Amino acid sequence: MDYVVLVKEIADPEGVVFDEQGLPDPKSRLIANPRDLNALEAALTLRKDGEKVLAVSVGYQRGVLEEAVAIGADHGYLIDTDAESWDSATASKGIASLVKKLLADGTVASSYLVLAGSAGEDYDNSQAAIRVAELLGIPHLAYCETISLDGSLTAKVNAVGGYAQVTSPTPALLTVTETANQPRYASVQRKLKAKRDQSFYTTVKLDELGVTASEKVELIATALPKEKPAAKVFSDADAGKNVAALLKAMQDDGRPLGGSR
Repeated sequence: MDYVVLVKEIADPEGVVFDEQGLPDPKSRLIANPRDLNALEAALTLRKDGEKVLAVSVGYQRGVLEEAVAIGADHGYLIDTDAESWDSATASKGIASLVKKLLADGTVASSYLVLAGSAGEDYDNSQAAIRVAELLGIPHLAYCETISLDGSLTAKVNAVGGYAQVTSPTPALLTVTETANQPRYASVQRKLKAKRDQSFYTTVKLDELGVTASEKVELIATALPKEKPAAKVFSDADAGKNVAALLKAMQDDGRPLGGSR
């Protein structure tokens, strides 16, 4: 069994910079999506002798892959987008194409798992992993809390009102929740080695994987949310006058006063 872990680069929430459209500026400091580190931890826990954990990232910087290798991944693959932003559909096509390529050349065993965080903490749309599973033609298990490979693949997954135990054939794709485990830390020595040793990394252009900019969803417009008006404060000296003033203020703000039937 080999493991392919999807590690997304996202703008650091602690220092994100927004452009004029209200989108994260590419100059923002990038970090690994925290939930993807839970997926990496799950893969490292499952890995046995002779099995590989490969980290895959779509973006234009290698920093998140250096972190993944420092933590324990055997190799990192950067699908280079030349600093352009790509939507879930095009990114997932690139990832699926890379996995197929690695399967064809024997880098990834025919029995494999793809793991990812349950969502990206930037746009939180939870689409890319599902799309990858569909493109690869493999089962998709969402919101996994525990994963077992004792003879067959079994996972405890979050379900409405509790948990469910699900079994699946392999290969399969699983998304891992942030409560599934505690990601391990990398030592200083491993961080230095991951940064200096180029043999840990392979870079592939997105168009080399058969995905072009023409397939990207066109962003027509964005808008920042309107600023909320300041709160209105009414004195409690005269309840009757306050109610009248409150109703008038709501009416002036365009808020409906009638109830629904």
